[in-house]
Amino acid sequence: MRDSSPTKLLVIMVAAVPVIVAVAGLVSYLMLRAGFGLLLSGLLPLFAILILVTALGVFLGRTAGRSQGGGDDRNSSRDSRRDGV
Repeated sequence: MRDSSPTKLLVIMVAAVPVIVAVAGLVSYLMLRAGFGLLLSGLLPLFAILILVTALGVFLGRTAGRSQGGGDDRNSSRDSRRDGV
């Protein structure tokens, strides 16, 4: 994702989260039908959703930060102002 704007990354996030939730709902239903307990078939997909969406958010957030040119440039300008005072 070299030249991706933050808007495109937000669209990816908005499209990916419902798909992840739908797949987790299907997995939960299938686990319940297979005989796993209500607690296990409910909590395992929930934790999987939380981990996947968090990882996707961190990845897309870092990619958006890189595309804006953030990071070292802003920190170095703050440090130079402190040195001058």
